[in-house]
Amino acid sequence: MIDISSDINNRYSRFKLISWWEQSILKNSKILVIGCGALGNEIVKNLAMLGAGNIFVVDMDRVEKSNLSRSVLFRKEDEGKSKAEKICRRAKEINEDLNIKYFNGNVFELGLGVFKEMDIIICGLDNREARLFVNQSCWKVNRPWSDGAIEVLNGVARMFIPPDGVCYECTRNEADYKLLN
Repeated sequence: MIDISSDINNRYSRFKLISWWEQSILKNSKILVIGCGALGNEIVKNLAMLGAGNIFVVDMDRVEKSNLSRSVLFRKEDEGKSKAEKICRRAKEINEDLNIKYFNGNVFELGLGVFKEMDIIICGLDNREARLFVNQSCWKVNRPWSDGAIEVLNGVARMFIPPDGVCYECTRNEADYKLLN
C-alpha cells in the first residue's frame, strides 16, 4: 500500500496510487495539440490538470458564441479572439507551471521541424484534409499521433504509431475519399 498522506502538498500525489504512473515522463514531454475547439479544450484542460510540462497548441479559428456551450476554457469576453491564445491563457490558470505556447494559424503552415520536436501529437480536428496532413507529417518524422472526433453524440479516438502501425490513410474507404474530393 502506498502512503500518500505525507505528500499532501504535492498536487500529483494521488497519481502515485497508479503503479505504472511516471509523473516525470509527462512533465518532461512535448505535446502538440492541434485543434482548440470542444475536444481540444478537454485535451488541453486534462493535460494541464495532469501536469504535462510542455504543450504547443495550434488553431486558426476565433472563439464564436456557439463555442461557449461546449468549450470549458472559453468565456463570453473571448468571443472574436484567437482560440489558440485563449486556451493557453486558461490552461495557465489551471496549472501555472505549464509551459504552453500557441500558433494562431493553419496546421498546413507548420513545418516538419515542429512535428519532429514533439513526443506526441494529439488532434481534435474537424476535417479530413488536416488529418491527412498530420498523418503524413507524423509518418515522415516517426511521431505517434492520436486522432479524436465528436459528431453529434458519437465519438471516436484512435492512435497511429509509425513506422509499424496502421496509418490514418489506411483506414479510409471509398466513401471517405469521395468526401475528401
